Amino acid sequence: MRLSRRRKDGTTQMDHLNAIREKSGSIPPELEIPPVPRGTERIIETFNLLHSARPAGGFGVSPIPVSEIVAWQRAMRIRLTPWEIETILRIDRAAIDQLTENDK
Repeated sequence: MRLSRRRKDGTTQMDHLNAIREKSGSIPPELEIPPVPRGTERIIETFNLLHSARPAGGFGVSPIPVSEIVAWQRAMRIRLTPWEIETILRIDRAAIDQLTENDK
C-alpha cells in the first residue's frame, strides 16, 4: 500500500519503481511479491475478488459487508468456513488500515 503514496513530484512510489524497472530491466525488491503462504490461496483469492467488488463508500473505503460474502458464496456455490470468513474480514480491516494510513 505504500507504493500508492504520492512523492513530492506528484508521481507515486509505484510509478518511480516501475520507471527503474523499465530502465534497468530488473525488478526492484519493493515490487517483488512473495508467494502467499501455502494453504491460504483460497482465502487470498476470495479476498481479492471481494475487494475488487467492494461497495463504494461516501467517506472513504468501506469494509466488505458480511452480506456481500454470503451473496458471493451463494453465487459461486462455495461454502467458506467461519474461520475463513473471519480471516477475510481481518485481512479487509488490515487493508483498510493501510489505505487510510496512506491518506494521512
